[in-house]
Amino acid sequence: MKRLLATGLAAGLLLAGCTNDGDPNAGNRPAGIPFGGGVIAAGTLVQFDACEPLLEHLQAEALERVTPWGLPGGGGWWGGPIAVMEDDVAFAEPFSAAPQASRSSGELVAGQDFSTTNIQEAGVDEPDVMKTDGEILVAVVQQVLRVVDLTGHEPVEVASMRLPDDLGNPQLLLAGERLLVVGQRWGTFFAEPLTGEDRPAALTLAPQSAITLVQLIDLSNPADPDIVADLELDGTALSSRLVDGIIHLVVSSQPTGLVFEGPTESGVRGERDALARNREVIRDSTIEDWLPAYAHRDEDGDEAIKDLVDCSHVHAPDEFAGFGTLSIVSVDPANDELHPRSAAGVLSEGQTVYGSPERLYVATTDWVDWGSLEGDDLEAEARDVTTDIHAFDITRPQVTYVGSGTAPGSLLNQFSMSEHDGHLRVATTEGNGWWAGEDSVSTVTTFAITGDELEEAGSVTGLGVTERIFAVRFLGDVGYVVTFRQVDPLYVVDLSDPAAPAVTGELKIPGYSAYLHPVGDGRLIGVGQDATDAGRVTGLQVSLFDVSDPADPQRLAHVVMPNANSESEWNHHAFLHWPMTGTTVLPMQQYGVEAFEGDVAFEEEVAPEFDDVPEFKEFFNGAIVLDVQESGIDIEGRISHVTGADDEWLATIQRSFVRNDVLWTLSNEALVGVDLATLDARHRLDW
Repeated sequence: MKRLLATGLAAGLLLAGCTNDGDPNAGNRPAGIPFGGGVIAAGTLVQFDACEPLLEHLQAEALERVTPWGLPGGGGWWGGPIAVMEDDVAFAEPFSAAPQASRSSGELVAGQDFSTTNIQEAGVDEPDVMKTDGEILVAVVQQVLRVVDLTGHEPVEVASMRLPDDLGNPQLLLAGERLLVVGQRWGTFFAEPLTGEDRPAALTLAPQSAITLVQLIDLSNPADPDIVADLELDGTALSSRLVDGIIHLVVSSQPTGLVFEGPTESGVRGERDALARNREVIRDSTIEDWLPAYAHRDEDGDEAIKDLVDCSHVHAPDEFAGFGTLSIVSVDPANDELHPRSAAGVLSEGQTVYGSPERLYVATTDWVDWGSLEGDDLEAEARDVTTDIHAFDITRPQVTYVGSGTAPGSLLNQFSMSEHDGHLRVATTEGNGWWAGEDSVSTVTTFAITGDELEEAGSVTGLGVTERIFAVRFLGDVGYVVTFRQVDPLYVVDLSDPAAPAVTGELKIPGYSAYLHPVGDGRLIGVGQDATDAGRVTGLQVSLFDVSDPADPQRLAHVVMPNANSESEWNHHAFLHWPMTGTTVLPMQQYGVEAFEGDVAFEEEVAPEFDDVPEFKEFFNGAIVLDVQESGIDIEGRISHVTGADDEWLATIQRSFVRNDVLWTLSNEALVGVDLATLDARHRLDW
């Protein structure tokens, strides 16, 4: 199987649909006013009707910003013409399988018989390293995709497939009997030497380019998985969502067809010559040099390279936001061909993705040429950061742009956004969002989704002055915001009137919660860190909050594991709460308690003595199991996969799930099952 390994993936191809003829989305476009061949949408993005005005827009912005070293922000690269290379590298090795029967006819009920991935919104599945439908488990373990049959007396690995070693962060989505594997790799490219009558040869090694790999696998017979098709898309996959059987990928890409030449001699002449050459590169560019492409391979190995986004579905902010393209790509896993069903693009950098059952939201901070700033200007720009949020309708066959809104400050993560009853709620921290400062303050802003735009409806600010947001959770008409610097204020925000959101209650306690999880009416679990009054963190803390009275939130109980941390603090997929029993499981690493008691200073001069202190070697790597009920928290026990010193880190527990009366935990060492009620060991499958 041959494929191109070069940035000019789409070079020479005609961009399909460069005009509005036959555009399936033409009747769904927002009203606007003419703008040089495009239209200004009712939101803040310009929509282009054809490739020519889009190319003119990109060229004009690039000519204004190009330097002797190319474009700022990753647009293009130095070098000469790309040396196109072909290779026979497959997406992954074929499956190895053990004889085993296909799926049973009995059906288990998610949420009743087994737990699934911990997600933000009901009906909107999120990608993770492990998926189960109660009968099989599919997981990425040590760069191997493993399929495990859970229906027998013991778990049995029935198939496995080695993923490429250079495939980074592989994630899974399970849609019925179809599995989608999404990963990231960096293509290797080389350029021919720069030569010319008036200049010597120059360094021409090109940088690597991000490529997203997507593979569709039929698991109707788990013992004999069938690789149906795969895609390669220009860019980095920010995230994806599975809604109503359709998978929506959010991909961020940079221009791949621009080859800039740096100065070949020092001084003013060298820089001016390089600048002139780079301007010519921009003037001579085609639309294929700017927009992403994708390569599709079917089951027979036949390949086709096409344009990922139609020009008529590309939008640009009315203020410059970079040369990258943010693409929303929809695929139907029930379609064996796996061709993108639709795609929409925005000329912007994407960072945070949130999905509701009807829309995808992609947030990005304003584009800034940070390299051109220094001193007071740099600090001022960092304080004045704003977040643009772009909304896309995913309920139609063609993904459509809805509108955009701007919120002050920066987001923490996907939980900073939430849609409810026709409004988007957004929590941000102004000032420097990465650390608390005297000018830090947090705000909750509401946006009305009316017709084809996002319009600010109201806001409440003044949350956590001098602090920054550590956790957010929106539930119905209420928002919960945790800020932290020395103590942990838990704010309760009434959002029942989006035009007038208001803080109704506040609870201050030491430490902070980094993840908030609802558990029944009026109860929240908080996972984070305990801290001293001075703000020094001391260990993993799990709290139970009573928020039934919005004016008077209370902490009913909490447990602290000194000198410990959990992946659940920053990755909600690692957190498990099983409502049927109150069982709550968190991966945990905990260091020697005795050695860390008190105000121990760790200075460089004591480092050589570290191995000579036995207490420092006390270490637990596994999971903590808690029983969380309406009024309290009890520690039920700990689970460890460690069998010897050599496998201590391989045995790091990554995920957990419940199936009937068994609590399962997954690590790179094993799949372990314990009795849900007693935690007695019952099953172990070593990899």
